[in-house]
Amino acid sequence: MLEKADVLAYKRDYAGAEKLIRQAINLDQQNAKVWKYLGDVYANKRDYKKSIEYLNKSAKLKPDYAGT
Repeated sequence: MLEKADVLAYKRDYAGAEKLIRQAINLDQQNAKVWKYLGDVYANKRDYKKSIEYLNKSAKLKPDYAGT
């Protein structure tokens, strides 16, 4: 699911990517990676307030996760 979201984000289909990421979040809200992906999508959409919110959520769940 996240691989497809990554492809959609690369194609600048941020709405499609967000939809898949939110589906992944519904399956596992404690997964730092999905919150980071969502933060990245919002950064690409230039909604930095939401981006920071979701990136912080990722960091709280797994402080040592760099997302690389």
